[in-house]
Amino acid sequence: MKNSIVTLAFLLFSLLTYGQVSVTFEVNVSYQIEQGLFDPANEFVDIAGTFNNWGTTLSRLEDPDEDGIYSTTLNGFTGGSAIEFKFRFNGQWDGREEFPGGGSNRSHTVSDSDETITFWYNDEEPPTGPAVAGITASSTFTFTNGSILFTEDAGGLVESYEWEFEGGNPATSTAASVSVSYAQPGTYDVTLRVSNSFSEDELVLTDYIEVEEKTTEDLAWWNETTFYEIFVRSFYDSDGDGIGDFQGIIEKLDYLNDGDPTTTSDLGITGIWLMPIHDSPSYHGYDVNDYRSINPDYGTMDDFKAFVEEAHKRGIKVIIDLVINHSSTEIEWFQNAVSSAAAEKRNWYRWSDTKPNYSGPWGQDVWHSSASGYYYGLFWGGMPDLNYDEPEVKEEIFDITRFWLEDIGLDGYRLDAVKYIKEDGSALEDLPVTHEFWREWVAVTKESNADALSVGEAWTSTEKIVPYVVNDGLDFCFDFDLAGSIINGIRSQNASSVSNQISKVINSYPYYQFGTFTTNHDMNRLMNEFSNDEDLVRLAAAIYLTLPGVPFIYYGEEIGMTGSKPDENIRRPMAWNNSSNAGFSTQTPWNSPSSNYPTNNVEHQSNNPGSVLNWYKKLIQLRSKSEALQVGDFEVIASDGGVLAYKRTLGDQQVYSIINMASSSADVVLDISDLTVDSTEPALINALGDERIDVLNKDEVTVSVRGRRAMVLIPGDLVLAIDEDLEELVYPNPFSHSIELNLSKPTSYSILTVEGRMVQEGTVHPNEKINTKNLKAGVYLLEFLVGEKKTVRKIIKK
Repeated sequence: MKNSIVTLAFLLFSLLTYGQVSVTFEVNVSYQIEQGLFDPANEFVDIAGTFNNWGTTLSRLEDPDEDGIYSTTLNGFTGGSAIEFKFRFNGQWDGREEFPGGGSNRSHTVSDSDETITFWYNDEEPPTGPAVAGITASSTFTFTNGSILFTEDAGGLVESYEWEFEGGNPATSTAASVSVSYAQPGTYDVTLRVSNSFSEDELVLTDYIEVEEKTTEDLAWWNETTFYEIFVRSFYDSDGDGIGDFQGIIEKLDYLNDGDPTTTSDLGITGIWLMPIHDSPSYHGYDVNDYRSINPDYGTMDDFKAFVEEAHKRGIKVIIDLVINHSSTEIEWFQNAVSSAAAEKRNWYRWSDTKPNYSGPWGQDVWHSSASGYYYGLFWGGMPDLNYDEPEVKEEIFDITRFWLEDIGLDGYRLDAVKYIKEDGSALEDLPVTHEFWREWVAVTKESNADALSVGEAWTSTEKIVPYVVNDGLDFCFDFDLAGSIINGIRSQNASSVSNQISKVINSYPYYQFGTFTTNHDMNRLMNEFSNDEDLVRLAAAIYLTLPGVPFIYYGEEIGMTGSKPDENIRRPMAWNNSSNAGFSTQTPWNSPSSNYPTNNVEHQSNNPGSVLNWYKKLIQLRSKSEALQVGDFEVIASDGGVLAYKRTLGDQQVYSIINMASSSADVVLDISDLTVDSTEPALINALGDERIDVLNKDEVTVSVRGRRAMVLIPGDLVLAIDEDLEELVYPNPFSHSIELNLSKPTSYSILTVEGRMVQEGTVHPNEKINTKNLKAGVYLLEFLVGEKKTVRKIIKK
């Protein structure tokens, strides 16, 4: 603050010497104007110092050209004299002056002639780049149930942050970069207060965002797609060399999708993700030798183009793994770079003369020795990371990105290891420069194909994934926390943990822009996670294939293949039948099939109505036909104990998913007051089983779900129509103590309540009566087969 004592001697000296030298004082307050800390229309700048009794005599500065630089010229200084001063706002000592709270005064020795001295307010020139208190995201965002990334990077100028987000989750934060979700449309205030290292002032900024509702019409094709991940080496071998290939996938495309939406024999897949297809020294392909090539083990470029064409004919989109965080050491780029410190492509990778003293995220060595120095490779020495600070590297990768979209006609990319694409010294993941790179890369893809998909692998928490997706980033990423919560929740019979993560995911990302899955090529298969319990595998599939988001199925999960670490055993050959080599190849395959292939294969399971494969078929085909499951609203109905129930709604479409993870039966009450069913005998039908629940004139129904079972209920008819000449199959009806089926061979039957709860089942032979003494009087549903056609008849016990 100002000096408290001004001696009489100094005052006399000032009076005697005033009028000798003039000094022009200039102060740049453009930064304060930019940040809303000073209003030039209603406020003024002044100077207070030893020469005007610390502002007792007001000395205002002016800014005639309105450039934010204020100045005034004062006369009467003596050359060689020392002065002290501060700049203020509005002639006041109110904490907004320079260096408040007793901070230092400015000091200056006057020269022997007239002079001009210029300062930045608070003695600091702002850094180039983002403003200290600026919200670097746009002020207007359009989404529902979405997330916004607020980022502030002031180049070290800011010491502490204090955000407030009206209507946001979280409501406050002290981080420089924070992702905030907004569940409802509206206009919300955002406030940021910062403290910097050169001042005790608080810099305050207020702004607002507009959250607008995003409709299903705004969603892209991938929200209508169910993807299937294929390891080409392991899918099907067409030429007998023990290795899968593109021609093999072509031969099996009808298994995935035969192109006819009226059939139900195919899986119903509408998207394929291929693991790496480029030339590579490894079996898995995640270290690339040539980014414009095809792995010769898999065929030729013409074979690949033929596969893409055949997939597109069936309405299947195709995306491939693009591994651009690192390359192989055998690629020409690295071979040149490692040759000498002066090599042409040396800067395409990161180098150090000595080994830096830090490790990777899981404690691994990331600096690897060579004859010409140490190079950086996050995963291992055979995968050196590319250096995207080198413009030539970036442009080469961008050109490769364009090549597969424009020349080959791919529909997009799955991007490996997106967390690690750029580093900042020893900071290796989830950095602002990381997100900046992906925004730049996405812009390139959209220029090549506006509909191209980019899905990222960021194996981390939901909170850390969000910044990769928002603000013109990747289209979406896989949510690993959700996959883990599904598996762990089923194991522990804890429905609320699954429900909580589902809600978190939905509220974290832009509208339904996240990938759902349970396992992939880096994770133990579901059968191993659930100790070969197919009931639990079915529950997991029923959850993630009826959730919002974009579902991905890892090849072989639909038939219950087994596999656990090491990775090679998670990527075993697909089991097509129970013949030698599981029908994958006529020769010894590159790796042996899963041990359970004699029963868990496509042929065997296709012939078993209750198989895991047919379970997946029902779920995928239902999703492909139901817009409500693809993009409809999501509402949790129950998440108590082991029971998870939720509703998907789009217009008049309603779908109810009920998953009972517990071993005992449970009842769930459904509010059906808004149910729309075009039928004289309306019902909710279990698309995964036989249950039909009467809903005529009801506002709610109680649904009983057996232990470790799932139901997906859709509106329909209570009774299946049958031919008129079969109307007398059941007699008498109404009945008292027994009924008969007029059939010529033994037939399995089930009797259910109109709420869908099974009360009796068995097999009845010709001329044999079904004993119904234990049934109470009322209305029931009798299900049985006529040939291969299921028939449901309403029966009444008197």
